[in-house]
Amino acid sequence: MARPNLQDYTKLIAQKAWSTWYKLPPQHRSWIDVEDLIQDGILHARFYVLPRFRPHRAKNFSTILYISLENFYKNKISDM
Repeated sequence: MARPNLQDYTKLIAQKAWSTWYKLPPQHRSWIDVEDLIQDGILHARFYVLPRFRPHRAKNFSTILYISLENFYKNKISDM
């Protein structure tokens, strides 16, 4: 199986970034840009999720990416 193309999953990353941004308190939303969250999610997917993805163990990259982004953004929010 071929390696997943990350460009196919940018919409999923953007959706998770927006949902995370909406969960932030208004005082944090004023100084955190959604584009930064999206870029952080893309970098996380590129350098953390993609190298660890094993196609013979998982059928859908999107499921692993979704769960990983959920945890990534949750940790990012808790660090604020």
